[in-house]
Amino acid sequence: MARKDSISHLGRHSTPSPTLIREIVALGKAAVPRLCALATHRAGWAPEGTPQNNAARGAIYVLRLLHDADAIPALIEVLTEAPVDSAVVRSAAWALPGFGAAVVEPLLPHALEGSRWIEATEVLAECGVRDERIVQRILAVLAVAPIPGAEAVRSYGDPTLVGPLQATFDAAVPAGDPTGEELNVLIAVLDVILELGVPDEARAQRLQMVFGRYKGALQKKQETVAEMKAVLADLGAAGVDVTKAATRNRVAAEVVRRRKG
Repeated sequence: MARKDSISHLGRHSTPSPTLIREIVALGKAAVPRLCALATHRAGWAPEGTPQNNAARGAIYVLRLLHDADAIPALIEVLTEAPVDSAVVRSAAWALPGFGAAVVEPLLPHALEGSRWIEATEVLAECGVRDERIVQRILAVLAVAPIPGAEAVRSYGDPTLVGPLQATFDAAVPAGDPTGEELNVLIAVLDVILELGVPDEARAQRLQMVFGRYKGALQKKQETVAEMKAVLADLGAAGVDVTKAATRNRVAAEVVRRRKG
């Protein structure tokens, strides 16, 4: 039996019980306004695990089950305005494709112009949308910012974008040893290429080997940076002026010594 106060119980646990979900779903359309208010309440966008966040995520879950189009604006608000690392964004991204074609018209402007366009693009892709304007935005970003561009390609999931990704990868390969920043770009782009698939199996295997080599090189660079930071901290604690250029050789020598010993 549906109870009008069932919605107020959503924040008590991280995952609402099946019984509570059934009670709220039984309220039908009457529950939608309160559920939307919970989903969009800024307190609900707090760190995961708080009662407010539990309530917001629970509300989003039930809104998808109710499948009432009146919930779409609230879910888009969560997707495009909540902190990008908030659990409610992931919940909204999961819920929106369940509304199918009804999501496309209100969400498309966010994919074409909004700051949270990658999240919007992913939802639209799950709804089966293929729009040349989205492709052009992805290509424009890929040309100037390969890492977010590659993430957008991943979200959109269109295999026809492997070609532009490959061109971006080829252009990013330096003549000499890549820097840490260059490695980050190469790894990010190559990861998406391999995920979307390379038709030529032999080429795919070669790219996989290159990917592993770059990952190993980046790990070594990160380990070296961590070692140098540790040495600098120790020297600073010993009263050494670490701002002097002469200290650099001392740091490098100390890193080598610690590795040996």
